[in-house]
Amino acid sequence: MTNIKIKLSLLLLYSAINVNGQGYVGGDTGKGTQISTVPGGIVQEMNLSEPKTEGNTYLFQNWVSADITLSDGKLITGLPIRYDLYNNGLEIKTSNNIRFLSAIRIKEFNYYNELGIEVTLINPLSIVNINPEIPSSFLKIEGQGKWSLYQQKYVKLIKSNYNAALDMGNRNNKMIIESQFILSNDKVAFIVKGNKRNFSRNFEDPELVYSFLKDNKLNLNELHDLKSVLVFLNSQ
Repeated sequence: MTNIKIKLSLLLLYSAINVNGQGYVGGDTGKGTQISTVPGGIVQEMNLSEPKTEGNTYLFQNWVSADITLSDGKLITGLPIRYDLYNNGLEIKTSNNIRFLSAIRIKEFNYYNELGIEVTLINPLSIVNINPEIPSSFLKIEGQGKWSLYQQKYVKLIKSNYNAALDMGNRNNKMIIESQFILSNDKVAFIVKGNKRNFSRNFEDPELVYSFLKDNKLNLNELHDLKSVLVFLNSQ
């Protein structure tokens, strides 16, 4: 008799679910756990919690002492900072709280990395004829002269690919830090990308540049090789 009652209870549960197509557990139908059926009458649960954004957006996690040159030329020294790439500005730790200084108010800033090497980052707006394709995050100076080389870190947002119907994919958005190199002179600035032939077309004598790259088997994705390119360009 007990087994019959259990079977009847399960039958009523499945019937209630099938009448509505789906049901919800919890008071908030928008954020609870969704119950649905798949072929064979098997009950499955679907998590309907709000998606989150994961990942690190800081150039460096620890606080470092920095000297900041403001856009009006004023110099502020010895401030503990962290660089927030996503919001593009400096978090500054004070005795009472943390303040945020937007990149638009900063010309450049300097700090020493974990190896004790001084690092200078400049606002890309200070480059003449800045390419609108270049993100707004600060540029690390790798070499300067008639031609200058910069490395730029920036945040890329990878949106969720979650499929609720199949309950597959990544539910959360993800932020990742990517890196690229930029070359500039007093007339042009561009992102280093593409193959050797396409890269060489950025210069007045593309064949000369292409021959140098090919003869020396240089890799345009490697900083050491790009510094060799910089020395070559500034020698012409």
